[in-house]
Amino acid sequence: MDGWKILVCLVISITGCSPSFANSSSSEWQRFDGWYNNRAHPKWGSLGSSLIRKAEPRFADGVYKMVMEDRPNPRMISETVMSGDDGKPSYLNRTALLAFFGQYVSFESLLTSTLHDVSCPIEIQTIPPMKCKLDVDPACKEEAAMPFLRSPYEHNSGQAPNHPREMVNRVTSWIDGSVIYSQSELWASSLRAFKDGKLKYEDTEQGQFPPLNTQRIPLANPPAPHMHKVMPLERMFIVGDGRLNQHPATLVFGLLFFRWHNYNADRIRHTYPDWTDDQIFNRARRLTIATLQSLIAYEYIPAFINEHLPEYKGYNPDVHPGITHVFEAAAFRYGHTQIPPGMYIGYFENGKCQFRRTDKGYPAIRLCHTWWEAQKFVKKYGMDELIIGMVAQLAEREDATVIDDLRKNLFGPLEYSPMDLGALNIMRGRDNGIPDYNTVREMFDLDRVTEWSQINPTMYFRDEELHIKIKKTAELYGNDMDNLDLFPIGMLESTPYGPGPTFKAIIKDHFTRLRDADRFWFENTENGLLTEEEITEIKNIKMSDIIIKVTNITKDQIQKDIFFLKEDAPCRQEQQLKSAWLDPCEDKSRYDYFSGSEMVYIITFVCAGLIPIVCIGIGYIIVRIKRYKRNLAETEVKSEMKTTNMTGIASAPLPFEMVKVDKAILAYERIREHELRKVQIKFGTDDPKIRVLGRTAQVLREFDVKVMRQVVLEVSDDNRSLPIILIANPCEYDLILQFDNHEQRQNFVTQLETMMKKNRVPLIKINLNSKKILYAAKTKSERQKQLNKFFKTVFDQAFCIVQGRTVKGIEAREVVMTELTKAEFAEALGLKPESSFMDHMFNVVDKDHNGLISFREFLDMILLFSKGTMDDKTRIMFDMYDMDSSGYLDRDEFSMMLRSLAEISRAEIKSEEIDKLLISIFASCGFQDKEELTYSDFNYLLQNYRDELLGTGTDQERVAAIGRTLSTASDSSSAIREDLTPRSWVTMRMSQLSEYMEDHHLQIFYLIIYYLIIVGLFVERAAHYAYGSEESGLRKVMGLGISITSGAGSAMSFAFAMILLTSCRNTIERLKQTVLEKYIPFESAIDFHRINAWTALVFTVVHCIGHAINFYAVSTQPVNYLKCIFKEIHFESEFMPKFDFWFYKTITGITGVMMYIIMCIMYTYASRTARRNLFNSFWVTHHLYILLYALIILHSASRLTQAPRFFYFFIGPAMLFVFDKLTNVRRQMMEIPILKAEVLPSDVTHLTFHRPRNFDYHSGQWVRIACSSYAPSEYHPFTLTSAPFEDTLSVHVRAVGPWTWKLREVFDPSNIGRSYPTLYLDGPYGEGTQDWDKYEVTILIGGGNGVIPFVSVLKDLAERTSQNIGVACKKVLLSTSIHCQKNLKNNQVQLIMIL
Repeated sequence: MDGWKILVCLVISITGCSPSFANSSSSEWQRFDGWYNNRAHPKWGSLGSSLIRKAEPRFADGVYKMVMEDRPNPRMISETVMSGDDGKPSYLNRTALLAFFGQYVSFESLLTSTLHDVSCPIEIQTIPPMKCKLDVDPACKEEAAMPFLRSPYEHNSGQAPNHPREMVNRVTSWIDGSVIYSQSELWASSLRAFKDGKLKYEDTEQGQFPPLNTQRIPLANPPAPHMHKVMPLERMFIVGDGRLNQHPATLVFGLLFFRWHNYNADRIRHTYPDWTDDQIFNRARRLTIATLQSLIAYEYIPAFINEHLPEYKGYNPDVHPGITHVFEAAAFRYGHTQIPPGMYIGYFENGKCQFRRTDKGYPAIRLCHTWWEAQKFVKKYGMDELIIGMVAQLAEREDATVIDDLRKNLFGPLEYSPMDLGALNIMRGRDNGIPDYNTVREMFDLDRVTEWSQINPTMYFRDEELHIKIKKTAELYGNDMDNLDLFPIGMLESTPYGPGPTFKAIIKDHFTRLRDADRFWFENTENGLLTEEEITEIKNIKMSDIIIKVTNITKDQIQKDIFFLKEDAPCRQEQQLKSAWLDPCEDKSRYDYFSGSEMVYIITFVCAGLIPIVCIGIGYIIVRIKRYKRNLAETEVKSEMKTTNMTGIASAPLPFEMVKVDKAILAYERIREHELRKVQIKFGTDDPKIRVLGRTAQVLREFDVKVMRQVVLEVSDDNRSLPIILIANPCEYDLILQFDNHEQRQNFVTQLETMMKKNRVPLIKINLNSKKILYAAKTKSERQKQLNKFFKTVFDQAFCIVQGRTVKGIEAREVVMTELTKAEFAEALGLKPESSFMDHMFNVVDKDHNGLISFREFLDMILLFSKGTMDDKTRIMFDMYDMDSSGYLDRDEFSMMLRSLAEISRAEIKSEEIDKLLISIFASCGFQDKEELTYSDFNYLLQNYRDELLGTGTDQERVAAIGRTLSTASDSSSAIREDLTPRSWVTMRMSQLSEYMEDHHLQIFYLIIYYLIIVGLFVERAAHYAYGSEESGLRKVMGLGISITSGAGSAMSFAFAMILLTSCRNTIERLKQTVLEKYIPFESAIDFHRINAWTALVFTVVHCIGHAINFYAVSTQPVNYLKCIFKEIHFESEFMPKFDFWFYKTITGITGVMMYIIMCIMYTYASRTARRNLFNSFWVTHHLYILLYALIILHSASRLTQAPRFFYFFIGPAMLFVFDKLTNVRRQMMEIPILKAEVLPSDVTHLTFHRPRNFDYHSGQWVRIACSSYAPSEYHPFTLTSAPFEDTLSVHVRAVGPWTWKLREVFDPSNIGRSYPTLYLDGPYGEGTQDWDKYEVTILIGGGNGVIPFVSVLKDLAERTSQNIGVACKKVLLSTSIHCQKNLKNNQVQLIMIL
């Protein structure tokens, strides 16, 4: 029979004979993971199965919370029960090999908790410190609580009292050699040599050893406490259970059975050379497991508990093989009391047993110095000497005492090392919810203990030390015998024979069930693996037989029963080891995981704070460089002009070259801080005026020194800077000039003094430091502010708009004392200062003829044109052109009036046409014989020919229609009234708020919906990590920070997705044409875009700050915690990730850093200031959104803390956005020719260009344009001022920023060539203005550009009215904001005057 042959092989393998086998490849081999041992219950005893209970658990809440409050401090219990002197030998002469083999046995079927592995989620229960308690901390220095990691558990347990928490065994319950072969096929494959059925090995002088772990199998690798650092994995041997490397004794047993497998494989291969590698391996594995089962059940257990297991009666499939909580967390930990403080190193020399001393001269290896350095001692001394030492050494006495190496110097995490094993064992019992001591006794049919002496009646009165410990324990527990922890009281039961009745009953129950429930147990003849003869022979194999076969130890060097040290033993210790004789353990130490990250952390967030500043600084530098280049270009032109003058060679002026004016002085006028413009100063010869001329010799400013009455001249007296002068102008802003040299300035001063002397105007000359001159100067911007107040006050009084805007005191005096120059008056009316109409108007309004328009004079003019009768308006028109104040208008004066009207209407009418018009008008009124008109004649003429006079030759019907429209608009000024009853500030603000909410109710509604979604997303994620995601363990490490960070991330994702949605301009424009326009405020898309952006920024800042805190928290955690939290990241066991790892070596970290930098750049250059000065930079940096969104996708897809969620928000808006952008690209590729360009006053450029085919738009809409000759990729929005009925398109571009100023410069008549550059057009896009025709009354409120945005509307209305096209609109009310009066008055005053 095959079984007989196997038996013979096994017997001969021990005796040295050589049998032969038949093929037995048809046998069932046991799985590595323990599944399907029990066919009815395949999971029983398997890897990951739950522990079992025999009684109700004891949890604080009945479900999962540990019992802590009503029980003593575990460290106090440990100090009371388990402290004591070591060096006491075993009562029954048990050897140290038995004590250490017990650890190996526990590895074989137990792995629920370790000091280096954690439960997921992480649950840390601290053990309070022992400060000033007992004799542990006499100096009262201990302040740190000892951390305790709770065991892994089934996540579907611990939910209710009827289903309390159940711990999980992470190895198989069976005695199946899992320590040798591991618990998985993959791991086992890495151990196999796949040759001759052996495990991988390397031959050395000391015998076979597994190879070192160069494959980096994830073995257990806690930090060695005596070195206080984590060592590399490669130093360890490849074994089936990483815990074998815990200390030399456990590693020796692992190597022993490793060799035993290979020994069996050799014997089988020699007997059956035709067997495959798998056949040999599986058979050798079966024999090795059978041997291990026999040794544990029939040699180790009887020696350990001094009692045999019940007789084996065969396999029982109804017996549950599960590990009980009381066995795992208490009973089998009894062996800790037998562990000695060190290990002897024994060897034989000349047939005599000797003991080797350590390198430092100590008699044995101290246990605390061997933690996780086992391979070093095995390599140094070899297995043989370590085994001889353990066989010759007695275990510690069977009592409650645990040596200090375990109780005070056990390896632990770096942040708290070393640990107290006694306290940890007590905590483990509470963690497992073990019932109290008496309840457990009842579980195993033992009587309850009612007296403290009954705990250990055998030793209570014989052992004084035990007697004292029991009494102190009673005090700790308050004499409550129904609330005792099982482990410490079970330890107090110890007798000379071993564990007391409670622990003995638990241990017997465990191994009996484990044996009887195992279908692959070696004694089970029903499985067909072994015969009865083979079973008998295997039972006869002792541990000593295996040692003799696989080591160089002979049978004369060790006793047959190596678990007991008898008097006749070949080698025997000289004396029982005491820790005092050994190398002292290292002092307690703490490890800060954040150490080494301090500088990186500080530098990272200092740089994070500097990045926005750097972006601003770079922007500032770019502005300065641009100004420098501009000034440099002007300097080069000036130098070239000088060179040309010196050589006398005439050359054609460059396009941007200054047109030289005779006798003019070249200088630079200071416009504002850091901004100069090149000018020429011309002193009048016939008139006392100082003129400031521009590049094309146009008059930029003009000073009439007689009007000024006196001139104050401030001259810089410091020689280190360029010479400057200031001419104080009380009627306007000061003139500040900078000269290239002192000679030029002296020339200017000389000519000025000559003019002042000639015109008898006092000149006051003051020498000052240039800084003082510039500091005290009244700039153009200050003058503009003064004019704004002036115009506000004038219009407030003119139209009774006084509520909330009254000026008082000094401010009122300044306003009343302000006077307008002719240039400022012309600019206010939107007229050219040199026009004849302007001259006549100024002379009429300037009643005191002092050359300035006072507050009263300007107010009278406004009142006249806005509220005066037609007769009043006609009278002032008559007086304007009655040049000699004779009371008559002759034909020449009337002709001058017609020319002036044609000039202001920009109608190109020849003189002959005006003469014909004059003759026609006079003839039709019967005035053909008159050379002069009286006022009544003039009034009659205007009443009959008003339209002709206003049209001056243009389309009369259209002019009439525009006149009616403007008349309607003008009527709005009288409609803008407010309640003049004084109201309190609160009442005013409440009224304004009410009006605002009424006007923007739709926007407010959707904004509320938006922020409800934002808040909902934030709360959902925050609540998820605060309460609903305990299994992730993130909250345990990061606290509420992870909740806030994740909530901010979710809200930020939604906001960024909505930014794309609000950027779909074409789609929004199409939707405006639908019925949805009534319910959704599409015109507020840009405002909503900004709100989205700011919301995203706020949550991004919160997210970043949160991660700064969170990553700090993560950087302070051990790697075994991180493995539980970040399952997507593989951590090497010796790797300790620092802060730089999280920020710069993970996808989440590096993408987050890049996103932060990009957002800093984008938001910096998206600011109003940057857009005005660096629009091109804004345009370029804003296109970084492509990279930003790509990084957001990568950032969220890394799954560091959660599954990707950004896609939920992003996909829809992104698809719509791409479709929308494709529409833009198609449109923007078309070049549009410019038909006409005109430079107007107030820095406005009027462009008329071709209207593309199928370009449909509504009046009031806007477009984005770019210029082919300057920044062709830079688009800017402008309102169309053309009407839909026109064949061309037009815009009015006001110069306010670099691009618009450059555009004005490009189309300046002095710079433009024969042909205009082309435009690129994008649009049209909608505004609320385009819906003006849907309402009976339309109110148009102008902003900074006054009525310019409504020109298209007014034209459209006039056209529809003239063509009798029915529109809903019956009345148009035009109002303008008075925030900036300059452009407001250009439009409003014109309209009032024309009407």
